[in-house]
Amino acid sequence: MRKIWLVRAARFMVFAALGILLFGFLITSLWNNLVPQLFGGPAISFWQALGLFALVRLVMFAVRPWGRWGYRGGRQSAWLRQRFEEKISRMTPEERERFRSQYSNRCGSFRYRKPQEESRIRTEEPANV
Repeated sequence: MRKIWLVRAARFMVFAALGILLFGFLITSLWNNLVPQLFGGPAISFWQALGLFALVRLVMFAVRPWGRWGYRGGRQSAWLRQRFEEKISRMTPEERERFRSQYSNRCGSFRYRKPQEESRIRTEEPANV
């Protein structure tokens, strides 16, 4: 059993090294063929291309909201939506209206309304003060 894991780990390391080499040569060749001709920029070495690849990975994928602990295929957003709807349904109409006004002051218009509530609001006449 241990031998199988050692073989898998060695295979993974070989493929990871090949992938890094492939990406390095791909980035180097693309950069050196495109950037100097299009923008008049400098040519880069293999190690600079790997550094550029690492930098792009850090900038683009290190702080993404759907990463390891974020978005999980809609399960988390459905859970948050359900929790939000439960909170709204437990509020009194005055609390709900205060929440809507505070939300619209902070974030813009508030579009959450249940269908029956929306039709009731449309039919009511504004009070003359």
